[in-house]
Amino acid sequence: MKKIILTQITLLLTLSSLSIVYCKAQDKDSSSVSETVQSFLGLNQPKIGVLAQLEGGLINDGTETDLIGNWRKRTRLYLFTLPTQKFSFYFQGDINNNFSLLDLKLSYNFREYLNIDAGQFKVPFGKEYLIKDANLLFINRALAVENITPGRQQGVQVRGKLLEHRLTYALNLSAGGGNSADDNISLYSGKLSFIPYQSEIMEEKLNVELQGSFAYTNDKNDFYYDDYNSDENLFWEVDCKINYNDNWFEIEYLKVNGLTSLPTSGFHVDFRKKTSDEVEIAARFDWWNYYSYNYIGGGKFIETYPVNRSYHVGLNWYPENEIKMQLNFQHNQTFQYSTVMLFFQYALNAGN
Repeated sequence: MKKIILTQITLLLTLSSLSIVYCKAQDKDSSSVSETVQSFLGLNQPKIGVLAQLEGGLINDGTETDLIGNWRKRTRLYLFTLPTQKFSFYFQGDINNNFSLLDLKLSYNFREYLNIDAGQFKVPFGKEYLIKDANLLFINRALAVENITPGRQQGVQVRGKLLEHRLTYALNLSAGGGNSADDNISLYSGKLSFIPYQSEIMEEKLNVELQGSFAYTNDKNDFYYDDYNSDENLFWEVDCKINYNDNWFEIEYLKVNGLTSLPTSGFHVDFRKKTSDEVEIAARFDWWNYYSYNYIGGGKFIETYPVNRSYHVGLNWYPENEIKMQLNFQHNQTFQYSTVMLFFQYALNAGN
């Protein structure tokens, strides 16, 4: 199934690219050929995007201060079409060192309430995890978000928006990524978000967003890492966000059951205030109760579940549409260290 999906998407990308090149190589009379191909495929003009991120900083453990970061975080390329016609596609590749395929998705956009995706992409789980890297509030995602997620998978999903966009849903069936060696459907996931309250009086805007998502698999090889080593794993997540004008407050809680023994969980609480069109400030409390399997000698291991707590303050500056600069301060209460990170980003057609 995975091979068929990827072959179809690759063929679509090839035909689209050839039609554009052919159109540019001909005179005006040949434009009808391109229009015919575009109409048949249902594609609009493909867009090219690029994302380049640099970061570096200082870390202090109470005794000394050292440099951290290699001043290169991500370098990615994008090729996509907008979902304004029946068919659209989305490609994302990482070229930081060696090329790595991240997303390759073909979408059929039937109506706002029904869209069908096929290919390789992030499954519909979590809130911050699904935010594109170019649009993150902090330089890095929260600890629980980074560690409690099914990741990218190969499969199909249906999604849509209802009730004037106040209700959105997504359901996904995946054959697994990571170490999975077969094409059997083994990962099931879904997400439901709802805006129960929204108001706009004069220039004052207020709304409340609620979200829940889940993911279940009975194949531990669906993942790219070995932390989730039970035969069955159930992920679930809830989120609440309150928006007031350009400011918002949000809390997200994530949990996974089915590890070797006790579950792993975590949450983050975020606050964002926009001080001008170009500047925003942010604060975060990050909490993660994780699983650790430690060797204690004599052929024996011990399972522990330490809690990782950290506090974050951020300043974000957007001097141009394509440029973002971030200054993040973090204090990790558990391991007693502090960091100051500087981040630069250039993003062209790489955001939402």
